[in-house]
Amino acid sequence: MTTSSLFQSIQYRFPWSALKAVLRILGLPPSQGMKKTIIRLNDIYREEQKNASEGYTDNIKKFEELKNLYKQHLLVGEKTVRIFRLSDNQLEKISSLFSSCTSLNEGSLMKAYPFVDSRYASTAFNDTQSEEQEEFPTFIPDPTPKLVAIDSLENNSKVFVFSSERLVFQRNKISIANFRSQIDGTESLSLEEDDEEIDISTIRELIAIRKEVRQFFDVVVLREEEKILEFRIDTTLKVSKEELILHFRKLTNHFRDLVRNDSSEELILDTQINFFPLINSLYQSQEGEVCAVSFTTDEGLIENSKMRLKDSDLRTESFHSAGSEASEITPFRLDIKWKKFLSSDLGAENQNPALIYPRLFLPGTFYDVSQQYNEDDTILDPLLNYVMVSGCVDIESYDFLFGKIIEHITYADNEQG
Repeated sequence: MTTSSLFQSIQYRFPWSALKAVLRILGLPPSQGMKKTIIRLNDIYREEQKNASEGYTDNIKKFEELKNLYKQHLLVGEKTVRIFRLSDNQLEKISSLFSSCTSLNEGSLMKAYPFVDSRYASTAFNDTQSEEQEEFPTFIPDPTPKLVAIDSLENNSKVFVFSSERLVFQRNKISIANFRSQIDGTESLSLEEDDEEIDISTIRELIAIRKEVRQFFDVVVLREEEKILEFRIDTTLKVSKEELILHFRKLTNHFRDLVRNDSSEELILDTQINFFPLINSLYQSQEGEVCAVSFTTDEGLIENSKMRLKDSDLRTESFHSAGSEASEITPFRLDIKWKKFLSSDLGAENQNPALIYPRLFLPGTFYDVSQQYNEDDTILDPLLNYVMVSGCVDIESYDFLFGKIIEHITYADNEQG
């Protein structure tokens, strides 16, 4: 195991809350913040290597499990998902592709997987980094998804992992005190647009927009028993709806090209799951904790409600509960989470309990519940063709959410039928 690649990739991709839960269950100590924790883990691993005279020590076994959980998170963490139901013919084509797939990218991306390619990963703790080396790549991204791995999982699903490059813009707040200390003696700055000068003493906030090329891992998952195909777009960083649609289109088209090249037939995906009925079904249920909901009332009110407290359910909040009893509401956007204990392969005797919060966000809009009509004047059903998944650390926690999706979609379909 290349631990430097593991630590770099964790720092590059892992949410801090997820890493804390993983370290807790493995009995590894976190530090203050992501960067210091990564440095500390690297020091611990090096020390264990020195002390190990033969075989693995307990802590090195923990680092192997850390790698295992990192790889699982790569497949399930912070994804935006579309789901298609498959016919027997469609299922056969995709299964054939998995069995005969020879289209793996043979370059550095495939060799680096499951880690982030060294061109992208932060090298904050890498002793070999030179002063001239840029921390972030600035080359023009290749928009084509590249197949870097295929795998069969314990839940009997088959996965195709794609690497993609995206140009992203990140907003970073700059410390005013540090900024002033670095330009000590300068009283004013010139603005690029119109050469106007501004007094530095009047600056209260500075925002830097950083442009960089980053690596993302999108996943296509075939669930043969359920006859379902999932497209999971990596949304580790926030993207706009327009960008999301573009990423789905690129991944879907590229995957269909792979199937066509393998079977000489088109893969037509025409039975997509509509997640909109899931919103009301989950809201009306007694499970999970609703973090936020947007809804309309029968009197024409549009309301966006959000809980500030971490472990609270908006449905039981006094003001919301009283209002929903007094007026019929129609929810059109929902953010809901569950509490779940993370598990690992180290054995129960070696684990500390760690809570995680698998979460579903269903981003419907008011427009969706406004009455829209077909050409024949029949009312269109509201449509939501993707759901955002976060808070999952391992495959088990993602499958828990997947089970909720299928359960409530089935219930909603039966109610409508």
